[in-house]
Amino acid sequence: EDPIFQETIDAHKEIDSETLTYTTDFKPEKAGTYAICLDNRKSRFMSKVVQLDVRPIKNIEAITLSGTLKSGEEEEAIRLRESLAALSALHKGIAKIQLQQIRDRHRLDLHSETNNSNYNSVFAGSIFETCIFIAVAVFQIFFVRRWFAAKTNPTKAKAWA
Repeated sequence: EDPIFQETIDAHKEIDSETLTYTTDFKPEKAGTYAICLDNRKSRFMSKVVQLDVRPIKNIEAITLSGTLKSGEEEEAIRLRESLAALSALHKGIAKIQLQQIRDRHRLDLHSETNNSNYNSVFAGSIFETCIFIAVAVFQIFFVRRWFAAKTNPTKAKAWA
């Protein structure tokens, strides 16, 4: 079966964004059940992370003006229609902004989780590394102290070999 929507993403499309990601939208013309097929054959060396965001979009009905007009009210009706068209455009813009805010919040949640997990692993690694350095330093102090004690007073020194 031929796909309704097909998108091939290459490195050139990813480079165009700041985060090396690529986003695309699929807006079907009619409601129904759709299948999504993802293929990673073009990525030979690196894995890809795919994030699907499936949301139903509410249909925004246009505001309409109905009724009968008197002869002198036609100019007001024209201005009212223009105002209603502007309000309808504003309503659609607000819906688009709200959808973008939801996507951005979700993306920020994912990034904050990643940052927190990276911070925790780096913090634990640095604590472990610091403990190792302190243990090695204490060992070196005692070893060098015994070595100098053996050089200055050979009778108290232990046999090295």
